[in-house]
Formats: sequence, C-alpha cells, structure tokens
Amino acid sequence: MNRRLFAVIGGILLGSLVIMLIEMLIHQIYPLPDGIDKGDKEAMKQFVSSLPSGALMGVLLAWSSGAFTGGWFAAKVSNITPIYHSLIVGMGLMVMAIMNMIAIPHPGWFWIPGIIVHLPFAWLGGKLTGKT
Repeated sequence: MNRRLFAVIGGILLGSLVIMLIEMLIHQIYPLPDGIDKGDKEAMKQFVSSLPSGALMGVLLAWSSGAFTGGWFAAKVSNITPIYHSLIVGMGLMVMAIMNMIAIPHPGWFWIPGIIVHLPFAWLGGKLTGKT
C-alpha cells in the first residue's frame, strides 16, 4: 500500500517538477510584461491571448512531458497494476491543468488539448516501463 501511494504521489510531484522546469524556459522566451499583476485575471487573460500559438504549444509540451515522466515513475515504482497508477498520475495532473486554465484564462481552442494530453502520455510513460 505504501509503495503504491509513493508511486502516485511521487509521480505527481515528479511530473509537476518537469512541467515547472519546462514552463520556466517558456517564461524566459515569453516573459510577462513589466508591471503586470498576476492576480489581475483580465490582465492575464489579455497577456495569454496575445501569446503566439508556439508559446501555448510549449505549455502543451510541458504538460505532456510531465504526464509522461510522472506516469513512467508511477509504473516503475508500483508493484501492482502499474498502468493504473500511471493513469491516476495523469488524472491528478489533468485536474491541476484544469485548475490552471480556470485561474489563468486560456484561449478556447487550448482547453481540449489541455485536458486530453495528460492521460495518453501518462499511459505511454507507464507502458514504456515494460511493466503491464
């Protein structure tokens, strides 16, 4: 039981770390304008809507990489039903992404891939461990 719990929590933490690192790189390329208040939802919505699609594709890359890495970790660590644990990690990261898209308004087109990307990549990471 402890090993499976560690697999899921560790997978979510590792996946979040990967997402954070990639998003930090994206923020270096597309920094927030000076003086923007991160708590101002309208200002953030305007900023995000002004970003080129490449910046948002970078976010999808971060989210899919995090789900893949977290799913891989969960499957590698868990000793029972590794793919199940990978998918739990994917769901956890998906919920966090939805919360992010609510907190920072994203363009409408981004919502579908922003939600869908997590489970397939977490599954793929779990599958690539060779444990089924």
